[in-house]
Amino acid sequence: MPEKLYDLRTEQRDDYLYARLDTDQTGLEVMVGYGNELAAAIRRSGCDKILFENHAPIIYDRTKYAVAASLFRNLVQGPIRVAIVDKRRNDKAYVGEATASAKAAGLDAKYFPTLEAAEAWLRER
Repeated sequence: MPEKLYDLRTEQRDDYLYARLDTDQTGLEVMVGYGNELAAAIRRSGCDKILFENHAPIIYDRTKYAVAASLFRNLVQGPIRVAIVDKRRNDKAYVGEATASAKAAGLDAKYFPTLEAAEAWLRER
């Protein structure tokens, strides 16, 4: 089996699932790969709140992000709240567009500048 182009680590934290993505790669294959892996972790955990810490490049392409977000949405049930923290310091416009793609796919997604702010939002409800 070929080596994965990314490293996705997940852990249960109180009432949400923490996920950290590390990669220098971008593209649909990478997004679908970690999306499938994250969806499986969500199903196993039973969580509907995810704190997603991104350490990957975001080079926005509307079609690729729309496809990846829709595929991901189809793999998980019910309402899903995703707090996204970009630690790679990607272009804020790209981060915003990627978050908008997740929202368009039916996810309650929001970008945050810090892990603390993201965690507070997840715990609001």
